[in-house]
Amino acid sequence: MFKLALVLLALGQTPDSVRYEVDTLCSMNRVTGEDEANNAATYLKWALDGEFESFKFNTRRGERRGKNIIKVVPGEEDGQILVCAHYDCVGGIGADDNASGVAAVLAIANANIRFKHTVVFALFAAEEQGLVGSQYYVENHQKPIFVLNFDMIGHLKRGLRGYGESPEIEDAIKKVMARHSFSKSITFRSGRNSDHYSFAKKGVPVVHLFTGLTPTYHTRKDTPDSLNYEGICTIIEYARELLVAVDGGADYSFTEDLPVLDGDMK
Repeated sequence: MFKLALVLLALGQTPDSVRYEVDTLCSMNRVTGEDEANNAATYLKWALDGEFESFKFNTRRGERRGKNIIKVVPGEEDGQILVCAHYDCVGGIGADDNASGVAAVLAIANANIRFKHTVVFALFAAEEQGLVGSQYYVENHQKPIFVLNFDMIGHLKRGLRGYGESPEIEDAIKKVMARHSFSKSITFRSGRNSDHYSFAKKGVPVVHLFTGLTPTYHTRKDTPDSLNYEGICTIIEYARELLVAVDGGADYSFTEDLPVLDGDMK
């Protein structure tokens, strides 16, 4: 635990700093398409030091607009790694779903880790309306070589539910799993109900980190006080190690129309 604390301090990340980001996001309306959601998008553009990517989508109430936030950190090797989370919610407070995942992306993006590949950090809008923001990204950007998606990582207890469809990076995942006993429930399969699926169905290797559904899901009880912040920090360190391992030399290939199995997903 002491070693983990030193690593997190080196990343500039502590349970208190994660709590700050979660509190900040939970104070804002994050329903994509509502005018007030622009405040959250503007804050995240600043926090990520990224750029807006605007898109339109249709709902039963008519056309709406959303804003993804994208930051590109150039690398020297061919291929891009994508690290993502959705920042929208469905009208509740949205601490676990998904301020927790956004805090993880911000932590890794702002840690100044030196990667060999170009790394794209993406905060997607309109996930709750049907993966709209990530689908827009897929249709308008270079295909990444690997996607790591954080969605609902606020309730780490005994295990981390990781889902992947990634034979090319299986060795990297197993290597990191061996160092983190809580991660042994990771399986090589993927569900359809978060942004990684937009990439998985195009044959991109993906991993989705997720600590499971709780009774507070999509309710006003999904509050900052309910989260395990030390657990979130542990997952951030796990993700950092996984990204470094993947960045270090996996042999990537793609398949079209990759079959994606339903898992125990949100």
